[in-house]
Amino acid sequence: MSKPTFYVHIGLDGSEGPEWFRSVSTEIENLGFRGVFLADSLGSKGEPLIPLTGFALSSSKLSVGTCVYVLPLRNPLFAAKQVSSIHRLSGGRFIFGVGVGWRQWEFDAVGVEYAKRGRRTDEMLEILRLAWRGDPVGY
Repeated sequence: MSKPTFYVHIGLDGSEGPEWFRSVSTEIENLGFRGVFLADSLGSKGEPLIPLTGFALSSSKLSVGTCVYVLPLRNPLFAAKQVSSIHRLSGGRFIFGVGVGWRQWEFDAVGVEYAKRGRRTDEMLEILRLAWRGDPVGY
């Protein structure tokens, strides 16, 4: 039987700097966690991908990932570029957890139709795959 793998989900308050990422990454590793995950919400102090890059560059071991990235709130081509960048900078240790979202006020705030978030997510996943393969994307 294989050993269980543990990851940690943490919240950020927006005051984190380079030394914080280094010290927290070391502590997460020392505690035996395999990686760190951040959530995505318009109500949080920041978005998750930039801080996850801080963790990725502060550790050569930790996986980094989103739990979950609310994909239908984003422009798919910008998301493809951002995710590709963090994947590359992390040495392939990025785990891209996506979801459709559940807070209607977030969709209202960015002008995306809440009722169509599932269909929009499906389309965006297709666009991401095409963009990452280097295929022309037209929608």
